[in-house]
Amino acid sequence: MKTSEERTQHILEKTKKQEALKRRKRVKWISIASGALALTLVFVFSFTLFNPSTETGNPNDYALLAEKIDEIRKRSDSGNTDQDPNGGSDSPSSDWSGGTGPAGDQYVEVTNNQVSGIVEADVFKRSNNYIFYLCYDFGKDKYENGGWVDIIAPYYFLRVYSIAGKNSALVTEFNIPAAEGFRYGSYFSFIMYLSQDCSTITITAPCRDIEQDVYYTEVISIDVSNPRAPKEIGRTYVSGIYKSSRMVGETLLLATNFTVKYNCDFKNPEDYVPAYGDLMQRSLLTMKDIYLPENANTAEYTVLASINAKTLAINDASALFSYTSDIYVSENYLFATYTADVDTEIAFFDYDEDSLNFCGTIAAKGTIVNQYSMDESDNILRVFTTSLNDNNECECNLQCFDLDTFELIASVENFSDPNEEIMSVRFYGDTAYVCTAIFIREEHIVNDPVFEFDLSDYDNITWKDTGTIPGYSLSLVGFTDGTLLGFGYNDSEDTLKLELYRTVADSVESVAAYIAPNTTFPDDFKAYFIDAENGLIGLGIKYEYERFRYVDQYLLLRYDAETQSIEVLYTFELFSDGYPNDSTVVIYGGHTYTTTLRGCFIDGYFYLIGKHDFQILEF
Repeated sequence: MKTSEERTQHILEKTKKQEALKRRKRVKWISIASGALALTLVFVFSFTLFNPSTETGNPNDYALLAEKIDEIRKRSDSGNTDQDPNGGSDSPSSDWSGGTGPAGDQYVEVTNNQVSGIVEADVFKRSNNYIFYLCYDFGKDKYENGGWVDIIAPYYFLRVYSIAGKNSALVTEFNIPAAEGFRYGSYFSFIMYLSQDCSTITITAPCRDIEQDVYYTEVISIDVSNPRAPKEIGRTYVSGIYKSSRMVGETLLLATNFTVKYNCDFKNPEDYVPAYGDLMQRSLLTMKDIYLPENANTAEYTVLASINAKTLAINDASALFSYTSDIYVSENYLFATYTADVDTEIAFFDYDEDSLNFCGTIAAKGTIVNQYSMDESDNILRVFTTSLNDNNECECNLQCFDLDTFELIASVENFSDPNEEIMSVRFYGDTAYVCTAIFIREEHIVNDPVFEFDLSDYDNITWKDTGTIPGYSLSLVGFTDGTLLGFGYNDSEDTLKLELYRTVADSVESVAAYIAPNTTFPDDFKAYFIDAENGLIGLGIKYEYERFRYVDQYLLLRYDAETQSIEVLYTFELFSDGYPNDSTVVIYGGHTYTTTLRGCFIDGYFYLIGKHDFQILEF
């Protein structure tokens, strides 16, 4: 990990470079709103070095941080006592330095990553010979021989399946219990990566130190060079509950959400300063590693760590105080967001395999939906936001920032109808697709325009849209035959709608739609199977066949370009939270189980994998 002096030198060099830049791009305002233009938007250049208290010369002087936390807590006497303060230290006791996967085994990407080459975690990964699936079990969660089997403590287990068509089978199930003195949480995310050489599984698992009653994100490395006999390599810990992560080569970029104990002891920095490392030794971040905004409003952090996925050595770590929102990683930068009032501050770091280097912050008007609202291309950050005007009405905006100069170089204000909000965004190069919606909740009606933006010329940004259609999309993704696929709702939030769009000369048109009433579905984008090459779509659903009586199913659908329709190709009958579907037990709402279902199409066979399911359909 870099020393404080090395980090400070990098920041000073970055600042010097920015001050020396001569280039100034003309800000081009583009607006469809009359008159309100530049007066309604003030962008503040807010590049700030890490906490100014470091000027005292003591990198471990947390006085200013303690003062800020105490101030926040006094303003709002509603702290969270269930979250965490502490972490571990450097790397696991293992001296394992990596190996290679099985002979002839090759990595196959199955995750619809936001950025090509920047891999995102999931419960499902595969090679050309094996499927790896991460499961979770806890007390009274197995249904066997007509009754419940009591599992004493929560644990994870890794299942490995062979890929052999109808002869595919489970080849091993590898248990991953919590470390001594720790317990896994019941409802937190558990996800993993498979290394590019297929030799290592890296798992991120939220856990709690039982004695201290604090939370960590545990990073576990599993040797799967022999998939039939996995072996644990080691574990390391970072303060906070898992927020997000990316894998770049063999580097894991991890983000956690660390909440300060409400009744913390300010004389003990371990109560309110993030830490990282193994179970035997922990290292607190210094003040030079912590960014403290002047307008901080919550006693929480986004903690960032760069970790070698095979050795679990922590290369670098930083924390952004009061940051709790989304993470986006491009080929060049890691971005984290913080919502202050109705605007968003975006901090960004450049990174390599050894370090995370704080570059500065940018202030954007409005708030973002999720990571897909941001895209970096050629050092320009493009951001879609929803803001409020003086009449307290929603407006949708696009803002483009030069990351060298921190300047706004282009903006499209209020491009949608009044009171529409941005619901989903997807960038493809210089094209951006945006779904907006207006809610009339009393009538359970929403209106859904989908926009296509051309960002190839920042001096002349153009766009077209579908006009008003029912529903809205939670996610958008490029699909077959030049179409765009939206997963979302129709005229109410208990009606599933899958809709295809195509761009024509002067508009975006709806090509086909599949609508299923009385149906809920996962909002996790990773849970959707999308095979553009074969026009296939898959997702788990919970269907209400009678009032408060549900059945879980997995739908495999196909788009027929000739008839321009989306048809159900096959319906998989599933277990429902451990109950067979022919059970008379009433299950109320939710879609916890369908969220963890995964499907993939391999050499003429469709594989469906779930906690209680492994089904194979031959085409």
